[in-house]
Amino acid sequence: RSGLPAWHPLYVHAADGDPEARIAWLRDLAPARPRGRTVVYSCLGYILLGFAMERIGGMSLDRLFQDRVTRPLGLADLSYLPDPGERRRIAATEEGNDRERSLAGPAGDRYNGWRTGVIWGEVHDNNARTLGGVSANAGLFGTARAVYLVARETIGSGRGLLGEEGRAQLGANLTAGSGEDRSAGFQMASSPGCSAGPALSGSAFGHTGFTGTSLWIDPETRRIYVLLTNRVHPRFREIDMNAIRR
Repeated sequence: RSGLPAWHPLYVHAADGDPEARIAWLRDLAPARPRGRTVVYSCLGYILLGFAMERIGGMSLDRLFQDRVTRPLGLADLSYLPDPGERRRIAATEEGNDRERSLAGPAGDRYNGWRTGVIWGEVHDNNARTLGGVSANAGLFGTARAVYLVARETIGSGRGLLGEEGRAQLGANLTAGSGEDRSAGFQMASSPGCSAGPALSGSAFGHTGFTGTSLWIDPETRRIYVLLTNRVHPRFREIDMNAIRR
């Protein structure tokens, strides 16, 4: 409900790898809608959240994630910036950035950093890629098992990474009456038309990814649904991913 637009090619306006320039540009951006009223999922909001976490944590987001999540859970298969030697285990995505280039419109014509080959082993999202591959809106690589083990912490059946108060925030509707039900970072299954489907309780929460991924967590039934699939290789296609996820 920040008023930020859903997406914008920040790399067109701010130099690659320069968070301060992106923060400055977003600070001066006129709101796309009145603040505090309507929910719009915004990649820009998550990017700013990542910058805030880095300032608070005193280290880069990938190191924070390693220190606070993967190391305590003993996970080797979930990280930013995967080793090039692991590429054969990673799903390739789009050939070039054709979809994102079309979304950028005329502004994208001024940008000369578009990729042309198959994107494989590096983040698909170009805002994240131009931040060195580490961003809060995109960039994590992992196995379904690793995603499941992190998700298990949200229902209290893991290693105690989250306390009771933290788990409650993930399952609480913080945006009632704003057009979409969301908790702290997740969409709620009670949101009309979302990808949860009828098998999940209304208190379930989850998240989807542009390339075709999704995670849904149902605290009532204590079930976790992980889908790591791909709709963008070798080209982006208009597929009803919600039907597949449900």
